[in-house]
Amino acid sequence: MKRSRDYCKYKKVYFKSEFDSCPTCSSPLRRDHIAWRKGIQTMNGCIYATSYAFRCSNTACARLYRSTEADLLSVPFRTYSIDVVVEIGFLRHEEKRSMKEIFLSLRKKLIDISLRECYHLLHVFEEIIAIRPVEFDPDFYATVLRNGGVVIAIDGVQPERGNSTLYVVQDALTAKVLYADYLHDSSSDNIASIICIVKGAMEKLGIPIIAAISDHQASIRLGVRKALPGIRHQFCHFHVLRNACLPITDMDRKLKKNIRKRIRGISSIERSLSQRNDQPSGIVRNACSMLRALLLYPGTKPLSFSGMMVFRELASLDCTVRRMLMQRHDKDLEKLSGITARWREFLPSYRNLRSLWLYAHKLRRILGSEASSDCVKGKIAGFLEEIGERITEGGIYLALNAMKDTIEHHYEGLFFCYDDPRIPMTDNGLEITIRHNKTGYRRISGYRSWDSFIANYGKSTFMIPENTDRNTLIEMADDVQRRTFMKRWKEYNERRREQSLMRSASRNYCGALKNMESLWSPGETDKTSSGDDCMLVIHS
Repeated sequence: MKRSRDYCKYKKVYFKSEFDSCPTCSSPLRRDHIAWRKGIQTMNGCIYATSYAFRCSNTACARLYRSTEADLLSVPFRTYSIDVVVEIGFLRHEEKRSMKEIFLSLRKKLIDISLRECYHLLHVFEEIIAIRPVEFDPDFYATVLRNGGVVIAIDGVQPERGNSTLYVVQDALTAKVLYADYLHDSSSDNIASIICIVKGAMEKLGIPIIAAISDHQASIRLGVRKALPGIRHQFCHFHVLRNACLPITDMDRKLKKNIRKRIRGISSIERSLSQRNDQPSGIVRNACSMLRALLLYPGTKPLSFSGMMVFRELASLDCTVRRMLMQRHDKDLEKLSGITARWREFLPSYRNLRSLWLYAHKLRRILGSEASSDCVKGKIAGFLEEIGERITEGGIYLALNAMKDTIEHHYEGLFFCYDDPRIPMTDNGLEITIRHNKTGYRRISGYRSWDSFIANYGKSTFMIPENTDRNTLIEMADDVQRRTFMKRWKEYNERRREQSLMRSASRNYCGALKNMESLWSPGETDKTSSGDDCMLVIHS
């Protein structure tokens, strides 16, 4: 049974409407009933607040009025004040503290709270902040005016399968997140609705939209075209290079995989070396360690190919081992030389990859050149013509053809950045923002995966401004209307309910089906068939 709270030591505070007469008909207001009363814990002590509702004495009007100051004291259905909620959010997002540290900090300040309630109030804080799409920031406004407007970068963060995709809209010039929202369906109409929200906020502030930048996702392209007709849409050069080099990356991965298959027998050499204690054995052991380290080289996409690097370094190691054998013969070193000499088997594959690597770097130099769009278009045309002449060759046909198709598909959005220096070549600023939030969550939580975090609180996390003090956060929370918060909180609970249902279904699907049937017809659960009955019908 829940323990009743003793409010005897709480300071009693009474609130009435800020109006003495009805603002509509000027009739006097009369106290009608108690709107609510509850104990509220604040950072400065505990109070027992009573809010009275007043009704207009004119029966034709009969409007109700309540205290705005009382409604701003706490969040609906919570017994903690706004400053306690802001304190939890500030410690979590600004000082990067864990929930256990936040709980202990509040207990030291004589706040009677549990660890679970700290989690609940953190969710409340994040939902309150997420309600404000774009606030008026004087520094941001002055910077945007100097830039001549904003360049919106759009990207989606796909969490674990089955959950909604979080789309983030950021100003690429100032790295300020303008809006973020979940979309169950990543259609062009839904993405256009998100862009229209940002567009409306920018129009209210008198800020023009210079251009948009994103990857080549079809729904984003169509959404930008619907919401921002006539606006230049730049495609990210990094995504262009990555997509153009995907066949080359696959060939490089296959080369590295085949090399690793052929590099066998190192363990037998190391066991033989463990029985020796002379100086040459230590050098050979170092050579074996270098060979093992070489096979673990990760590489980075799109232009750093680990298979080519492994091939080159393996050939260099083989030359070194052979020179060492010419100076002094050693049976274990000779065995190692037989392993490192296998790089010659992959020489034809390496030569094909080398020619493709040269084309990829040539494309990178063309896209990264500081020239006019006409000059870059001419270089691209020459590059495509050169590729077309080599496509007839069998070994690299697919890779070159894919590179040519990628450039042609992205062609219309590649050149806006050369004529206007304000338009960036890539949307790496948004990628850095996403990575920053991911790293921050991992640091304060200790978890490696952030899929569930993004599915629940990703929108709020991206909307929380950085380097903000407590007083500013309290002012932001006070500006949120009660009705708007209740609508947002209902959406949050509905999203959590869907995720809970998906998790329960993944653990016990037949049980979830039976529960669904019982909810549909509570009095007839025995007459309906369960999931097990369905399985019996299928197997029979």
